[in-house]
Amino acid sequence: FFSCLAFFLMDATQLVTGRPSVEAIECVASPLPMLRQTDEALAQQMRRSMASTSEDQVSVVAFNMLLKAFETKPYYPEVSETLRSWAWRKAQLIELLKGLDADVVLMQEVEVDNFGTECAFVAELGYAVVEPLKEKGAAKRTELAKCAIFFKTQRFQLVWHEHRSRVVLAALRHSSGRLLYVASCHLEGAPWEAATRWKQTKSALNRIQKDQEKRNVDPEACALVFAGDFNGPEGSASCECLRSGGLLKDFRDPWAPNAELEPADYTHDFKLSDLYASGFANRPPTFAAPPERGPAHFTAIDFMFYSHRTLRPVAVRVPFTKAQATAAQQSGIPCAWHLSDHVPIGGIFEFKPEPQEDTDAGRSRRERRQRGRRPIGDAHLPRPVPAERQPVPQTALGGAGPGTRRLRDHRLGRAAARGALCLRGPP
Repeated sequence: FFSCLAFFLMDATQLVTGRPSVEAIECVASPLPMLRQTDEALAQQMRRSMASTSEDQVSVVAFNMLLKAFETKPYYPEVSETLRSWAWRKAQLIELLKGLDADVVLMQEVEVDNFGTECAFVAELGYAVVEPLKEKGAAKRTELAKCAIFFKTQRFQLVWHEHRSRVVLAALRHSSGRLLYVASCHLEGAPWEAATRWKQTKSALNRIQKDQEKRNVDPEACALVFAGDFNGPEGSASCECLRSGGLLKDFRDPWAPNAELEPADYTHDFKLSDLYASGFANRPPTFAAPPERGPAHFTAIDFMFYSHRTLRPVAVRVPFTKAQATAAQQSGIPCAWHLSDHVPIGGIFEFKPEPQEDTDAGRSRRERRQRGRRPIGDAHLPRPVPAERQPVPQTALGGAGPGTRRLRDHRLGRAAARGALCLRGPP
């Protein structure tokens, strides 16, 4: 097992030649009261700053906060009653958002029933909110939690927003005048529901394109960040579609290989890159469930895709620091120094200069389709990095593949959930 940990050890200051400069973000925020010294240090690392530093930059973070009702749920019985309590976790959340200080926060599992009361602190931190939407007929589901978008009022104005199934969308006008579309997603959690996750992703992309058509915005020239909890691996249909510009009809999702996802080839006009696809020897995990026994199980099910023609990443957040990864191997998360089973991911981007008008400028998406579309798979992907120039891995983590994931919505027992989703690392 410990041999695989070496794959995730990294001096975060090392860069990959040919990739935009990426720096590790290690600033320390104010400590959370009542923590032991070691836990306090780990909590401070989690709150390291993601603040943008110039007018042409924007910082975006995605985070599944673990719903408020966790304190009454049966999963993760290893977590004590004190650490499960919303009062404790809310205090941690406030300190985390203060420390991150991101321009845009794409949130998942946000309180729906009493959002205005429970999350009043958001306005005090300088954010306006696209609130989670309470569905019709959900009046009795007081534990309901959904996606939301927090954005700094000093830097953005809300132009448009829309709620879809497990995704919330928004168009934000930056202080520079540039338009930024964002999508906060928490895709269907049952591993066999790959078709549902794909439909949710496809629907979100189509709705963004529809709004852009109304505004005569060229998708290829518009800034977009699509991020959140995908509840699937990097080889899933949703990730494949976002990174490759579409999905072939014969594509099969690794978590549901027998499911037909799309009757015909699907394409979209966005040019997206995976923020964590390069610059790391291995993809860093974003999730670490508390173990029943033995070491914790790490995996990556949170992703961030950005439009590489309009946004240039200048800093990428390391999900787990080395110290956090070492501590989490024993206890998993949530724990005394972190409120959720996920950690924040994100980056600081700078807007690229706006492209000059060409013969395609102003043409509708329909006209471009008549002219012809690029094949699926021709979307921008980071260039392979020669082995001798691979960076040292970034975090000390164990395990591989689709890791443990709670299936609370489906009332599955803990043992069944682990049997469906857990792949351990090599011994």
